Amino acid sequence: MEIWKFDFSITIITTDRPQNYLIQSIGYLFGEYGNKARPYIEICNVDQRYNEFLKEIQDHINIFNVSEKIQYDTESLDQRLEKEARDYWKCLQNSDRHSPFILLLEDDAVATLEFAKLIQSVISHLKSHDSIDYVKLYYPPRKCGNPAVFLIFIISLSFSWCLLYLSSFIQWSPNGGVYLSYPKSCCTQAVLFRTCRIAEIVSELSKIPGNIQLPKDKILDSSKFVGRSTDTNLFIHIGSYSSVLRKNVHLDDLVRGFELS
Repeated sequence: MEIWKFDFSITIITTDRPQNYLIQSIGYLFGEYGNKARPYIEICNVDQRYNEFLKEIQDHINIFNVSEKIQYDTESLDQRLEKEARDYWKCLQNSDRHSPFILLLEDDAVATLEFAKLIQSVISHLKSHDSIDYVKLYYPPRKCGNPAVFLIFIISLSFSWCLLYLSSFIQWSPNGGVYLSYPKSCCTQAVLFRTCRIAEIVSELSKIPGNIQLPKDKILDSSKFVGRSTDTNLFIHIGSYSSVLRKNVHLDDLVRGFELS
């Protein structure tokens, strides 16, 4: 049996942009763990240069580069999608193998309260189900509504029937912290991968050309690999602008977070 140094590792994908999302992403992670033992954290830089923040922290945290000398046409959606996907798979491929699970995190995703506890619930579940290759830890709240209402409705129909039916497509966390369902077709802000499956995932999905206009989340969703999604978001998306799609994105994560707090 392989002995791991950490329960899981985190690789944060970052690019040079004026919003300084990375500062917030790292800050919230460190704040969540405090004096407790943190997971291994490293940064994957997809630019050919370091911004000032990366220069300041490079002596304290591992940073590796995956930028290519290939010139992409930034006015072409096809090429922007291709670059984003290639960067994503390269960051995953080059992540240090210090743990059985690697969380690939985009720098505009911030950990929620109780993240340290909830992620352990997800990991416990993965240890019990070897067939799951990855778990998505974020889904836009505006697209899923309130999961509690749905659960109450289902349970009210028939508790015994519900358990029998849900067991076919919902896998419950052994400690009751988080449960997993079939993955929703969206978003790669925070995805936990099983380390032993990464080589095959990268090999298979890197073959798909970017010029078919499929974003990386669609490529992952349509693959043969087995995925799940958490019933609750472990991260908040703070990015207000998509540099790939060249349009604003909703920030109702923050609004919903305040409403539920």
